[in-house]
This record gives sequence, structure tokens and C-alpha cells, in this order.
Amino acid sequence: MMATPPFLIGVALVFWGWQTGMLGVALIMAVAVEASHWTKWRVDFSLTDFGRVWDLCSVLTAMAGLYCFLNRDGTNDLLTLFQATHFGDRNAAVQQLSSAAIIFFQWWPMSLFLMMLGQAYGPRKVLPFTTYSIIARRRLKREGLTQQDKPGINFSFPYLALCVFSASLTNKNPGTFYWCFVGLCMWGFWAIRPRRFQTVIWLLLMGAFACGGYVAKRRLPRLASEMEGKVAGWFADLIKYQDQGKEFDSHIGDVADLKGSGKIVMRVKTKGLVPELLRGTVYQGFNGRRWRNDAAIGFVEIPPLPGRETWRLQDVSGDDEEVEIATTFPRHPTVVPQPIGTALIDDLPAHEVTTNAVGTVRVRESLPFVMYKAVFGADRSVDPPPNWVEIDILDETLQNVPEALELTNVEVGADMYVPKQEQPVLHQVAKEIGILFGQDENDKVERVTRFFEREFEYKLGVPKRMMAVTKDKTLLSHFLLEDRRGHCELFASATVMMLRLKGIPARYVLGWSVQESGAVPGEFIVRARHAHAWCRWWSEKEKRWYDLDTTPPSWFDEEESDASWYEPAQDWWSNRMHGFRMWRYYGDMGEMQKYLLAVLAILVAVLAWRILFRRRKSGTLGLKDFWWNVERAGLDSEFYEVQKKIEELGLVRHDGESLYDWLQRLEVREEIQPELLRQIVNLHYQYRFDPNGLSENDRIRLGKLVKAWLREPEEEAQATA
Repeated sequence: MMATPPFLIGVALVFWGWQTGMLGVALIMAVAVEASHWTKWRVDFSLTDFGRVWDLCSVLTAMAGLYCFLNRDGTNDLLTLFQATHFGDRNAAVQQLSSAAIIFFQWWPMSLFLMMLGQAYGPRKVLPFTTYSIIARRRLKREGLTQQDKPGINFSFPYLALCVFSASLTNKNPGTFYWCFVGLCMWGFWAIRPRRFQTVIWLLLMGAFACGGYVAKRRLPRLASEMEGKVAGWFADLIKYQDQGKEFDSHIGDVADLKGSGKIVMRVKTKGLVPELLRGTVYQGFNGRRWRNDAAIGFVEIPPLPGRETWRLQDVSGDDEEVEIATTFPRHPTVVPQPIGTALIDDLPAHEVTTNAVGTVRVRESLPFVMYKAVFGADRSVDPPPNWVEIDILDETLQNVPEALELTNVEVGADMYVPKQEQPVLHQVAKEIGILFGQDENDKVERVTRFFEREFEYKLGVPKRMMAVTKDKTLLSHFLLEDRRGHCELFASATVMMLRLKGIPARYVLGWSVQESGAVPGEFIVRARHAHAWCRWWSEKEKRWYDLDTTPPSWFDEEESDASWYEPAQDWWSNRMHGFRMWRYYGDMGEMQKYLLAVLAILVAVLAWRILFRRRKSGTLGLKDFWWNVERAGLDSEFYEVQKKIEELGLVRHDGESLYDWLQRLEVREEIQPELLRQIVNLHYQYRFDPNGLSENDRIRLGKLVKAWLREPEEEAQATA
């Protein structure tokens, strides 16, 4: 039974439903709870039964939390929170996780509603605290102790607070919410107000508290805003990060940090040509440690095709290939992985898709998990030509092209810029390779490619002591002259700088390599360690861009051999998560849906069985074996004592056999007293099924007949007299 004032829980539920947009569900819940005030129907819950109901509610709460976490792609957000190197990424992850938590707590009254019903229709005013802890209950059971009613609490009080708390998690009608909250509080406190105070004084005190709270409510947001500004300033000073609306930087070493991770980040399906590389972000500027784009390179919106989730980058030709890509978008805006030469992106649900002058495609306000199609041409170059200066007018005998450009006051383009501190080493390597400024562009590219193939080895990791750029030695100089071992970021950066130095516009590309086959034909999986960097150079003769990957091909096998021992288990979990996302966002009837439904069904069935039925004490399950006794006419009939006695004699009623047929079959047995038993059965049927029931005298007579049947035959005459 509830200890709160009548209808208070129902009003709180309606208030919660109004605030959260679930008013219809809330009305049903409110009627179900408040009906306990005008009905005498009760369920004889024991403390063990209440514990089982709480276990079921706990499972439902956990399943709701897991659903909210996975629905909002919380796994990626959690990883981003701990692994992100930028404040913006961490902030976006915190916001996503907070959003999932808010949705979960808004559902909380539904998860614990069965416990509230048990309190409303149960016989106990107080439930001991051990009811809410399965560990405490098991400890008592091991020690041979029973639960005590005290100390305890009536669950209706915390459930009332829970409804108000869940309703407060929305920004809907903040002014109205406060006064409704005050009204609910005054309603609840009225029932427990001290009787020694006059009603007028009590109302004045509550009114003063309400007005004081309203004033504080108006002032607190301003104080919170000021505090948030100060905290944000402290964080900004601490990490020295400013978001200027540019593409995120990429430090040399960012890709290397991913090389040890076997996490599956993308799945690629194709029936035709397999794209070896998926492009992500393209960079132009380099300062010796990191790549970034100039602030002038802005993103422009790509309008979708009318009525479709299709975004056209270039015209499509009849020879194009199609590939399907499934991946997650942990933050927004985020880069869209795409094959080189992509002209069309189809089935991409997004509010906005943008691109810039260097070919990077970004998406804003999309689903956390997407599965889109990319139409691409292997020989197509969709990027515009570089903005660079024709430098053939310069003296080809000059050793240092960028310096020559500065001497002639000619501004070099971003695709031709080489930092001064890198130039001496690059000139030295150029002499070793044998490339000159005036050579054919294809010859230059070929010589650079052979140089890295012959003289260099693949190696993971970046020397930390070489990360700082100094006047005498840089990271690239150490790589090109001393170590000659490194990973893809070093190969790509050195290639871009070498080509630029000798008059070929080039860019730095970050993306993914597609090499590992999946479980079915035509499917490929892309892991975090498959993140890759390469060079993209401009052919002035053919007026198009080409991709050049000078990293030794052995890099993939070396990283594959260094995979962690638990990667199969990680893949199994990733496959389950992929199936769940396919079901969640695309309604795919995959195996993940079957797993989740099976687990949920098993848990609910086991707990429901524990709640609804006690362990059988005999070979048959009679009405008294149920753990609950409902106060309903007929179920307390004394006839069931007679039935039990007959079954103890070995005269068991057959399955599907009616009561009259059973007794007719037993009339040949004198020990059952057929004549007396027939009278008992007639009264029992009238008591059990007649809408008018039994009169008071007949009800007393039924009890006397049963006692006479259970005792000595001579009492029969006295009972029937």
C-alpha cells in the first residue's frame, strides 16, 4: 500500500509524461496506480516476492541503459572521450554521452513502475532496505537469517521524487515546471505537516520558501553561466586550443598512435572494383611537425538531389563503380570516407554535406551510424587544379626554388610551399636521387618512388626526441638522412616535400587502406590500424591529380603480424555491435536483433517465473501452490481441502477431466462419502461461479459440510440436520 496522499503519485506521473512527451503512457500508469485507492483487490506479496520484483525492475533498467548507450553510439563516444587529442572532440563526446544519460533517466519511471505497482497493491506499508539489494538478501540467506521489516521505507516516496527528477530533465516550460514542482511538494508535505502549527502559519512558511526558491531559480542560471565561462577559460588556457573553423590539424604521429588498434572502424562491400584507398582529409600546409590547411580554404555546401539523400560531386559516367561503406560518425562535423574519384554519394542521411578546394568532404548532423554508397571512377580526378605559380620563367640552375621565388617577389602557392628548415636536406637527397627541376614530371615521380623502395624500410613509431623542429635537424631530415625507417606519415610527408621542391604541386592525404577481406565475398573490413597517409600530385601535362603511395607494401603484413591476441574476441563484439546498429538504424533483421531479443526474453522469463510461482511441493501444482492469493469469491472455498485430501488418497484428477466427471468416477469408493461430497460440490460451484454467490447461511453450511467430511461420519448427521 502507498503512504503518499491519494492521487499524488498519479498527478506526478501525469506531470512527468507532460514534460517528457509521453503523456499517453503516463495516463495509463497513473490510472493503474491510483486505482488501488478505490479497489480492494490486493496481492499477498512476501518480502521474497518484492525482492524478485525489484530484480526484474533492475534488469529492465539495465536493458534500458544499455539501449540508450548503444542507440547514441556511446561506445565510440566513450573511446573519443579518453583518446581524443582535441578539446572539440572531447566536448562533442561528452555532449553525446550526456544526451544518452538524459534519455535514460527520462525513462526511469517506466523501468521501476512494476515496483510501484507492487507497493500499491501489496500488503506492506514499509519495505526493508535489504529488498533493494540482491547482495544483502543473499548474505542473509547464507547466514540463515530472514529479512526484517525495519529499517525500511515506503517505495512510493522515492518513486515520487523519481518522477519529479525525470520531469526536470527537459527544458520544456521552465517557469511552469517550477510552480508545478512547488505544488507537488506542498501536496506531499501537507500530509506530514506538524499538527502543532496553525494551517495559516504553515501556508505562509511554504509560500515564503516557494518565493525564495523562485528568486534563487532566476539568479542561479546567471551564476552558472559565469562559472561555466570561467571554467571554459581555464581549460582553454590549459590546453591552448582555439577553434577557428579550420579543418583539424594532423600531427605526424597521430596515425602511428592508431597502428596498434585492431578495432573495426569501417566495412566496405563491392561487387566490382575494390578501392585500395579511401580518402579522408587532404592537407596543404606543413611546418615540420604537423599538417594543416590555410584558413582561406573554406567549405561550401553541396545541394542534395531533389527528394533524395544523394550528393553529387561530379557528373557520373557509365563506367563508374559502386561501393557500399558502413561506418560511424563519432562527432560532427566529420569527414566522409570515400574512394578516390568519387562523383556521387548516395543514401547518406545528413542535414548538410560540404566540400572544399582540396577535395575533403564533410558531413554535419547525420546519424551516428551510416551505410551509404559511393559511385566512383578509378581514372577520374574530381578535384580542381592547384592554385600555383608557373616557375619555368625562373633560372633552372638555381638550387633552391622557394628561395628563388622569394627573391623574385613571386608568391608561391600552398601546393608548392616547402618550409625553409626542410630545404637543405631535400636538396641533398634530390642530388642523391638525380632529379632536376626541368626534368619530365613522370621521370621525377618515378625516381622518387624507386628511391624510397630501394633505400627505406617500414617501421612503426615516431622518435619522440625528433618531434621538435630545430634549426639543424628536423623529423624529416632524421628520416631521410639518418634512420631511413619510418611509417606512412613520414613517407608521405617526405614525398610531398620532394615533389614540391622540384616543381610538382603535391598534397598530403589521410585516409584508410582497404586490404583485409571480410566474412563474405565482396566484403572488406577496415581497422583503426589501417589508417594510412599518402601523396597526391598534380600532372600539368594531363591536367589531373594522381595518388602516389611510397610506403613499402610490407607495412600491411607487418602490422597484421603484430595484432593483439584478443583481436578475435574484439571482432566478435564488433560484429555484434554492427548487427545491432544495422537493426537500430536500418531495421535489418540481422543476428544481433535475434541475440538481443533472445537474451531479453530469457531474463524476463526467468525472473517472471521466480516472481509468479513458488517451487512445487508435490508432483502436481494445485491452486495453493501459487505464491499469491487474491481476495476473490470462490478461491477461498473449503472444498479445496477436500480435493487435497482425495488426492492424498491417490485418487488424482486427470488432466482435462471436469470436476463432476472426476467425482462420478470415484462414486464407487465408499471412503469418499459420495452423497456428502455431492452436496459440497454443489455449494462450491454456486460459490465459485454464481454471480449472486452464496447466502450467509449457505456459506456457513459449506464450511460445516467440509468439516463433517474431513472428520467422523457421525458428524454428517449433525451437519445436515
